[in-house]
This record gives sequence, structure tokens and C-alpha cells, in this order.
Amino acid sequence: MNEQAFCWRFRTPQNDEVLEDPKEAEFFKQDEDLPDAVVRELVQNSLDAAIKASEQVRVEFKFSGARHALSPTRAKRWLESLKHYLKFAKRAPADFLSKPVPFLAVEDFGTRGLGGNTKQRWDTDEKNDFYMFWRNVGRSAKKEGDRGRWGLGKAVNHEASQISSFFGITRRKTDNALLLMGRSVLPFPVTEREAYDPRGWFGRTENQEPGSLIIPVEKEETLDEFCADFHLDRKTSPGLSLVIPLPKETLNHDTVVTAVVKNYFHAVLTGKLEVFVYDGEEAETVINASTIDEIAQRFVPKEGPSLARIFELAKWGHGLPTDEYIELGTVGQKKPPTWDEAEIFAPIKDDRSELRERFQSYERLAFRLPIAVKRTQAEEIVISIAYVYLERLSGTDTSDETRGRTVFVREGMAVPMVRLSHERTVRALLVVDMQPLSALLGDAENPMHTDWVQRSEKLLERNDNGPATVSYVKNSVREITRWLTEAQDQKREDLLMDLFYVEELGPGGGEEETREKNPKKKRRQKRPVQHPKYPRARTPYAIEPIPGGFEVTPVEGLSSPSRIVIRAAYDTRDSNPFDAYRPHDFIIGSGDLRVEAKGADYVAELNTLAITVNKQDFRVTVTGFDSRRDLRVDGKKTPESGET
Repeated sequence: MNEQAFCWRFRTPQNDEVLEDPKEAEFFKQDEDLPDAVVRELVQNSLDAAIKASEQVRVEFKFSGARHALSPTRAKRWLESLKHYLKFAKRAPADFLSKPVPFLAVEDFGTRGLGGNTKQRWDTDEKNDFYMFWRNVGRSAKKEGDRGRWGLGKAVNHEASQISSFFGITRRKTDNALLLMGRSVLPFPVTEREAYDPRGWFGRTENQEPGSLIIPVEKEETLDEFCADFHLDRKTSPGLSLVIPLPKETLNHDTVVTAVVKNYFHAVLTGKLEVFVYDGEEAETVINASTIDEIAQRFVPKEGPSLARIFELAKWGHGLPTDEYIELGTVGQKKPPTWDEAEIFAPIKDDRSELRERFQSYERLAFRLPIAVKRTQAEEIVISIAYVYLERLSGTDTSDETRGRTVFVREGMAVPMVRLSHERTVRALLVVDMQPLSALLGDAENPMHTDWVQRSEKLLERNDNGPATVSYVKNSVREITRWLTEAQDQKREDLLMDLFYVEELGPGGGEEETREKNPKKKRRQKRPVQHPKYPRARTPYAIEPIPGGFEVTPVEGLSSPSRIVIRAAYDTRDSNPFDAYRPHDFIIGSGDLRVEAKGADYVAELNTLAITVNKQDFRVTVTGFDSRRDLRVDGKKTPESGET
């Protein structure tokens, strides 16, 4: 049977259909995020499709540049049938197909390609990459070990193009077949005479009947021409090649290199990934374990020094002998995982002094965190491991270029928007690459895979104790750091005191506390507050405890001050808590600490909150503090600029 001619096709909607513009690309609309989104999606798909997990995957980003741009004559063969639809959608560039067409080709090697029945239109238990890639939107069949979850990531392929279209040609490992298709998503208007479904395909049909299934082009001569026109190496090697005609301007050699370094440094450093980026003219950049340090300094100069130290930590942790790890107690077997110090640090409680000394001496420490994970559909609880690599900053490592940071990595891919409040005092790398914990964290990720959302629908549906497990992992570096830096427990008579607040004194206030009556006694005595002999001036605002924090409100009958400065610190045993404050304790307005202000503005810096009062009935709340530690808060009213 002769193959029907290939072309671009958009379906005409039926009369009973609801018309709707496509929404899958909304997550990737910001141009400044586009290179990150393209690199994260395409590389993660290639890593997921690795033939062998133990072997390296190679991904090539090849820009045509002006030198290798497709001539108008050759471009018409692949894009002429799209021109009418582009004009109708008002997406046709000026001089389209009358001048050379630049393109970006992305090819992977060491991967299996898009296997499965090309005519399948229904879900099955059998894996079908072709069906899921081409015929599904917002649906994913990725399993344990796969990095993606949403089925929306493929939207970056057409979103990366100025004409919202791309081609895909795959050599399948299963049957060695070579197949070509394309996809376009256009926001069409609807007129009385003409209307189209926004999603169209490049391919062929077995007949000319309306609604016929679009199937891939398989004719060898046609595929040879396609590979030659777009300079592809797909002829013999299994894998997937994508061609993005007219890539957007923010996609270029430098932005792609930067995105690879920032998002996949761990996969590169551990030998799982090698990336080539060609600019179409002279530049060819190879990103592997031997070159990534120098490349980071060239292409990410602002973060280069900080990244270099994270790279050093990653290299140190890679291949570290098992006996070098410090193993914590297993959590999550009988109850949701929480940071119960007595339970988690029990295996190493006798080593605390030694570990604290090593940490204070800037020695790197590696921790294994066993976490029990129960997938909703699984019959058994499985113990997975999260790894934490940690080092304390030296006094010379506090500049913006070398300051501390914590990087979270799931299966070789950085999750950059997970933020904590201790970053300025430690440098840490948290790595999860073991199932099923990695799958659980993948369920918590947003569509762009840049953050862990604890109330994600997928997380709740697919995992027992999902939110608690995500919280445990996110807070692990902070809790380990706290355990290493806190003074060891001493007997305290006020141990059950949850929160203690210092009220602002009126003018001329006396000493806050008296000396201990009998300093010779070894047991620390609680020192009573000595009240001044004259009355205090009433403070025109109140600081009151609330669960997990405090609240600042006006005092009825008094005029609110223009400006209030609040300080907070965790209570200490034998020193002024405000002098003992360190940024690893918390940073107001960062990490888990949230500030809500009504009738007031505020500026937060470390443990200080400067409040500018706009309305008499203002209210400012700060929550997210560690409820297991005593909190001290004080405040003072200060004049604004110009006041006396």
C-alpha cells in the first residue's frame, strides 16, 4: 500500500464540542524561564529513557545558526502545509519561508526511543512511550524511577518555537523502526466560516476520511531527507531527536549551557550525563565531569564560586565509602516521620561531642537518613535513603559569592525553589536517588519540577504520610545543623515554658533581673524579675504569643506608634539570647517563617522586623518558629525619619 502524503493537519471541531484554548504551556510562558524549562524537561526525559541506568546518557543541543539554517526551498517541504494555519492564528513571522529558517535540534544517545504501538488510542498496563508522548496532554504514565509526573512538560517543545511547532524523529530500541511526527499548538480564532482544534499534527493518514488518526511517517527516503536537512545523527542510533524550528531568542548556546550547569550538575558530576551544546558557528561546549567546573566559572559568573563549592561537596560525596556515613534512626515505620530528636539521633547520641567538634572544625560530614515509605498501591513499606552532605562555613566564606546554600537533588536533577532559612551558615547537598522515596518527592513537585508542594494532589493520592515525609526531607539539613550546633542538654527548671516574651519598659526602667542570691550553689536558680519602684509607662502595642509564633497589635486606648522594631531569638541557658542568635536558627520572612501584616508595612532582616504602622487597628503576625524551643521577643518604638 502506498503511503499517503505527509502534511500538517488540524481537526475541525464538531458542533457539540466546547471550544477551549490550550493551557498546558502556561507554566512556561515567562521567557526568562524558558531555557531552564526546556533543558530540565528534555534532559529529564532522556535520563528516564536510558537503556541502562548504569550507563551514561549523552544529550546534544545543536543550534543551526545562520550557517546551517534551512533554505526556503527545503523548509517548504516540511512547513509549507503549516503556513495557512499560522496565518489564521496570526503566528506567521514576516517573510516566513522566503528566507532561511533557523532551528534547534536536540538529540539523545544511550536511550531507548519511543517504543509502543503507534496506533494505540487507549491506556494499557503495557508501557507505550509513543502513545503517551504524542497522544496525551496533562496525562503521564511515568512509573517509579521516572523523573516527570505531570504529562505537561512536552509543552516546552512547541513553546520554545516562535511558530509553536516541533518535529520528533525516533529510532526505537525495540524494533529498530525509524518514525517521524510533528506537533503544533496554535491559539486559533473562531469564525463563522473557519474553526480548528488548537492542537495539530504533522504526519500521514491511512485514508482521507475526516477524523482519521495521524500516524508517523515511515518512508525511508523521506526520513533520509529529514535527517539530512536538519543535520541529525539519528539514522542508526536508538533514541529521540527533536527539531524546533525558529527557536525563541532567549534560547541560545549560552542560556542552554547555563541551564545545564545549574540544573544537572549532579548528574554530570556522577557520570550519568554528558551534554554537548553547539552554537552553529564556532562554539562547541562539552559539559562533563572534567569540564563543568571551568564552564560554571565562565557561564555562571555570579554563582560560579558558590556553585564550585557545591560541586566540591558533590564530588566528595560521590563514591564515599559506606562506613564514612553517619546513620540516623529510621523514621516513618509506625507513625508519620517527624523530627523527634530522641528517636532520630539515638544511634549517634554518644558521638555527639565528637561530631560537634568535627563540624566546628569545618570537617565535612555525610549522613544517611533511612525513611520508611508506603506507596498507596503497594503492599509493603520500603526503606529508602536520603543523603545529606554538610559543611560549616568558615569566616571567609560569608560573601555573596561564597555564602552557604542548600541544594536539593532528586535523581540527578536540582530542585531549585526548595528554600530554607539556614543557608548563610552551612553549605549542604541533599540527594535522593532511591525508590520509592524519589517517586514520592516526584509526586510533590510542581509541573516545572522546581519545588516540592506538600499538598500536591498526586502526593496525597499516591502515598501514605506524603506531606509529613516531604516536610521531614526538606527540614533535614536544618535539624541536623541545629543538633550539631546546640549546646548539649542541661537541667532546666523552666524547660516546660513554651514561649517567654520581654515587654518593653517605660522610660527609666531598672535592671531586668537580679543576681542569684547564692552564687556558690552549682544548681542554676530561676532569677525573679525585680519590678521598678515607680510605675512603668504603658506600651502602646502588645506582643502576644500565638501557636508557632507571635502577634503584634495596638493597645486599646493608646495611640499607635509610627514605627516598631521587633527582635526575636531562641532562648539560651547562660547568655543573652539576642547576642547568641545565629542565622541558622531562623530568618524572619524566609523559609518556613511567614509574616502577615494588616494596616502596616514591614522590612525583615535576619531576626529583626521593622514595622511601619499605617492604621490604628494594625496587626502583624509571625509564624513558623520551632515550637520545641523557647522564643524570646522584645520590641521598641522608634521615630521615623523626620520625627523627633
